[in-house]
Amino acid sequence: MSAFVETLKSEAAASTATSIKALSERRSEVFHVNPYVLKIKPNWNSRDMRAAENVQHIEMLARSIADCGVQEPLTVFSEDGSFYLSDGHCRLLAAKFAVEKMGAEIRTVPVKTEERGSNEGDRLASQLVRNSGKPFTDLEKAVVFLRLQRMGWSDDQIASRAGMVNGAAVARIIELNELPEEMKALINDGTISASQAKDAAKKVGDAKEAAARIAAVKAEKEAAAKAKAEAQAQKEAAAKAKAEAAAAAGKRLPGRPKKEKALTNADFLPGGDGLASPPATPAPVRVTAKDLGDSVATQRNKVAVMVKNIIEADDTEYNMFNGRVRLTMSAASWEKLTKTVGHESDV
Repeated sequence: MSAFVETLKSEAAASTATSIKALSERRSEVFHVNPYVLKIKPNWNSRDMRAAENVQHIEMLARSIADCGVQEPLTVFSEDGSFYLSDGHCRLLAAKFAVEKMGAEIRTVPVKTEERGSNEGDRLASQLVRNSGKPFTDLEKAVVFLRLQRMGWSDDQIASRAGMVNGAAVARIIELNELPEEMKALINDGTISASQAKDAAKKVGDAKEAAARIAAVKAEKEAAAKAKAEAQAQKEAAAKAKAEAAAAAGKRLPGRPKKEKALTNADFLPGGDGLASPPATPAPVRVTAKDLGDSVATQRNKVAVMVKNIIEADDTEYNMFNGRVRLTMSAASWEKLTKTVGHESDV
C-alpha cells in the first residue's frame, strides 16, 4: 500500500467530525471529502459485484477517474455519526481502485447530502432511477424489488417508482430471485438471458437441472470452438513452415503463379531450347498496314487486287463488306488460292 493511501486512511480513521461540512475540505453546496471516510452498508448496494460486466465497469470508470477525477457528486446520508453512501457506489469503488491500483493521488471526492425526510425505502428505490451511468440488470432489479416488497411496498408502487408498466412486470422480475445460483451465474456471464433462464426452468421442471444442462451445452460448444481454433492455428503454422522451407530452398512460394517463359522463333527450330519441332498448325503470316506503308483500308484493297491477280479466274467475285474482303469462288479456285497464300486463315 502506498504512503498516499496510508495517509488518507489514517486521516479518515482519526476524524471525529459529526457533520459533512466539517469533513469537507472546500466550502460549497457540494462537499469534497476523503473517500475513505465514506462507508457502505453491508448488502446495501444491489449490484452484483461478482458479475464480470460490473468488474469491467469499475475498472473502466477507474481509468477515467484517474485522469479526470470524480465528476458527478456522490450522495450520502448520516447515521449514528457516520456517513453512508446511498448513491455512487461504483464511483467510490472506482476512485479507490484508481488510488490503490493505479497510483492516482485523489485526495477528495465530491459529495452531496440527501434531501431531508428520506427514509430507507426512498434510498433503496432511488438506486433504480439514479443509475444513469450503468442501468441495473434484471437480476439486480429483482434484488431491489424484493427488498422494497419486504418493506411493505406494493408491486404497483414499485412499478410507479421504477418507471415500469404495472405491478405484474415487477412480479415477473421478482421471480428471478427464485433461480438457483448456478442459473444466475449463467445469466451474469451472458450465456442466456433472464427470460430464457425462466423458460428453461419451467420446461425442464427443475431450475438446477436446467442450469446443469445449459452449462453442459455451453462447455461442449466452448470445447468445439477451442478445437476448431487450435486446428486452424496448426494449419496456418504448417502452411507458414512449408512456405519458409520453400523460400529457404530457393523454390517459389505456394500460391504464387509460375511465370511462363515467352516463346521465341528459336523454340520452333530443331535444337532450340523449347519445342524440337514446329506446332502442328503453322502461325499465319499476315500482311499489315505497316508492311505496305498504307492505311488499313488501302492495304485491304491491295490484298484484294493481289488475290484477283493470283486467281485469274472468271468464277471469282470479290467486294468490300464491313471493311473486309469478301470472295465468292469455286472449290477449285479456293484450293488454288490457299496453296498460293499458304494458309486458309489468311484469307
